[in-house]
Amino acid sequence: MSPLAKTLLSLFAALYLASCGESSDHHGEGDVDHNHEGEATDEGQTEEALYVPENGSVSFLVPANGAQVKSPVAVQFAVEGMEILPAGTPGKATGHHHVLVNQGPFTFGQVIPADETHIHFGKGQTEALLDLSPGKYTLTMQFADFLHRSYGEAMAASVDIEVVE
Repeated sequence: MSPLAKTLLSLFAALYLASCGESSDHHGEGDVDHNHEGEATDEGQTEEALYVPENGSVSFLVPANGAQVKSPVAVQFAVEGMEILPAGTPGKATGHHHVLVNQGPFTFGQVIPADETHIHFGKGQTEALLDLSPGKYTLTMQFADFLHRSYGEAMAASVDIEVVE
């Protein structure tokens, strides 16, 4: 990659990261990270390739599938076979959690956006409180790498819940 192309890629990445901002008004505890951090290298590759060990998995500890809960909804996450590291910290078989509201898992390698239905826990959090209005929801936990790239269905789990008043 030419020096000019690298400079333009770095500039684009910086502008993108600056546009992500951070907001936590709608998630209760202010513990949600909406920043996309990390450095891309030659050919759009990153410092570490996406890698899922055979024993890699995620699960919700709380809430249970089918639970009726009140808002704010407590969520707790577990991960097996991989290490939790903050966003922007590269490493093989590492990453952080995301909760997708009323959505299924992301395709392997797809970057997870940051908004009200794609909640990032880029500081390495394993629990949080989510402000959800009364209603039925599917919450999907998606593990992703330091650049918010999905590890795919192998590192995703979903629960159906109902938020009651």
